[in-house]
Formats: sequence, C-alpha cells, structure tokens
Amino acid sequence: MNDVPKKTVLSVIVLPCLLLLCLSLGFVRGCAYQSADERDKERAEQHTKRSESAANAVGAIADGIGGVADKVQSAGRKVDASVTGIGELRADIGRITGTGQDIAASAGRIEERLRGIESILSAAEKNSAVLADGSGDSHPD
Repeated sequence: MNDVPKKTVLSVIVLPCLLLLCLSLGFVRGCAYQSADERDKERAEQHTKRSESAANAVGAIADGIGGVADKVQSAGRKVDASVTGIGELRADIGRITGTGQDIAASAGRIEERLRGIESILSAAEKNSAVLADGSGDSHPD
C-alpha cells in the first residue's frame, strides 16, 4: 500500500463521500420543495383563472368601446346632417330676405304710384267740381 500515494487514497474516499452528501441533500431538498411545488401549481392555476377573467373583462370593455365609437360616429353623421340643414336653411332665409326686400321696394313703388294716382284723381275731382259750377276756371286757387 505504500505504492499508492496518499492523495489518491484521500481522493477516492472523499469524492464518494461528497457525492453521497450532495445526493442526500438534493433528496432532502426535493422532498421539502415538493409541497412548495404543489402550492406553486395552485398559484399558477389561480393566476390562469385571473388572467382569463382579466382577458374577458378587457374583451367586454373593448366591445363597449366599439359600441360607443359607433354611437359617436352616428351622432357625428347626425351633426353633419344638421349643419348641412342649417346651411340650407340659412340660404333659404337669405333668399326670403332678398325677396322680402324686393317686395318692400316694389310696395314702395306701388305706394308712390298710388299717391300719384290719388293726386291725379284729386285734381280731376277739383276740375270736375269747377266744370259742374260752370265757372270755367280750371284753377280755383
């Protein structure tokens, strides 16, 4: 046994002991963490359920937002139609106002002509009265 160095004997004895120690520590830790693994699985299942619930909530919110967007677009189209209607109404009011002003001007001209006709009739009545008196004076004033 003198031929074998002490280092080799020490290595042959210590190395298997270290391997056996590591193996036993691994086994102990594996057993200890097995219950932790089950708790992790439960947490993972809870996380999955919560994730699905959150995804469903997000989907519902997205659907709601889509419905609101449709309503806003519909309201926008109605506002555009109303604005167009207001513009057309404004143009109609402009035409009516212009026509009303033309009618007022025409009424003014008709009134002036009626006054002229009244003055002619008044002068004719005076002339008729003078002729009826027989004086022959066409200008009594």
